[in-house]
Amino acid sequence: MLLPFLLAAAAAPTTASDICLAMVPPRLTAQIERDHADYAMPRLTDSPIERLMSNAETGGWPCPFVAIADVDGDGSLDRAVLLKHKTQSTVRLIAARNVEGMWRIELQKDWPIAMGAAIVEPLEAGLYEQARASGTAATQTPAAQLDNLNSIQSDHAGFVAGQLESAKAAYFFQNGKWAELWIEGTR
Repeated sequence: MLLPFLLAAAAAPTTASDICLAMVPPRLTAQIERDHADYAMPRLTDSPIERLMSNAETGGWPCPFVAIADVDGDGSLDRAVLLKHKTQSTVRLIAARNVEGMWRIELQKDWPIAMGAAIVEPLEAGLYEQARASGTAATQTPAAQLDNLNSIQSDHAGFVAGQLESAKAAYFFQNGKWAELWIEGTR
């Protein structure tokens, strides 16, 4: 059911038909284009067609470059957007909170990866953990394993971003700032 829409959007990327462009409100788009002039807004056509087909078949998030979630619990939907550099093979991740109708871009990360290999998706609230890579679990004592554990317990949604088939960074807005944790096990 989603497949025909994805194919149509991929064939004619306009604001009205491109789901990635449609997921970013016009005022936020204007702010991003003004403040990040070396970067282009994401379009569904930035993703290989095979990836779009696979995503449609599995019922995945509709645009691999825009995530929508209420990250601060205020009832407004916030955005995470991957921008494509206009001349280099890099992406910029930004997070924008919708605070009383104004967009606040508070997070910016640049990664040397191609847009087609990048992804951002919403994450549900909950506990996320990642053990640091200092020795193997088999050689560490239980106490040492606990000392090397990083975690985030979030009461609000967040998002995960990075390169396909690789560890990704999870981001949650907590105590007035963004918290980051590298995790595995996502697409």
